Amino acid sequence: MMAVLATVLTVGLTAQGGPPQVCSVVNNNATTLTAFTAAGCANREPGLAFYITDILATSSVIATVTTDQQLILKYGTGSACGTGTVTLWNAYNLAWAPVVQQFQSPLKVPSGQDLCWIHAAGGSKTFLVQGYLAPQ
Repeated sequence: MMAVLATVLTVGLTAQGGPPQVCSVVNNNATTLTAFTAAGCANREPGLAFYITDILATSSVIATVTTDQQLILKYGTGSACGTGTVTLWNAYNLAWAPVVQQFQSPLKVPSGQDLCWIHAAGGSKTFLVQGYLAPQ
């Protein structure tokens, strides 16, 4: 199922003008802020920003209003985005109900910033974030 969704979300990526970029984590049970490690998601070349065009996220646990117990993307520097952390996107979800969002105007992760994710409740989480790299 993830492969089909990844294919669907990839349509039109190169039309934005930069090389396609995918950041993903599948079936992870972390409950703390965790960095994506793929090239482009972290440690990009100076001057390149990551422009997010598509997000697919799901969790085996329903979201709550408790701090960080939703599907959340953040960016920052240092270990697991621990310095200068900025919330970029979040969504409330039902258990096992995927959240899919596509942006006509992409979300920007600035140069020098790493992309991280969190859903602080226990359980399995999956994030698939797609976009492109381009100058700031």
